Amino acid sequence: MARIPKIWYRKDRRAWFVTIRGSRHNLGPNKKEATERFHQLMGATESKAIKAMSLVAIADLYLEWVKIHRAQSTYVAHRYHVEKFCQRYPDLQLAEL
Repeated sequence: MARIPKIWYRKDRRAWFVTIRGSRHNLGPNKKEATERFHQLMGATESKAIKAMSLVAIADLYLEWVKIHRAQSTYVAHRYHVEKFCQRYPDLQLAEL
């Protein structure tokens, strides 16, 4: 279970810090400003760049992996369901999932 982020003071650096999603942030020497910065960081949404790939391209990559790493019967079953799904949504992009 992940810990709930909260600010703490480092005497050696004379600054307030917080760890959010595995990244440590220096919030500055003033507790009031550090608390405000902490709330800004917690309110910010994490945006990751998403490649422009179609569902069909992703499905092809997945089926290639299954064919190499799983049994032939598993590949046949997965291919059937993945192809049906791709026929239903042929123009779907990764960003839309």
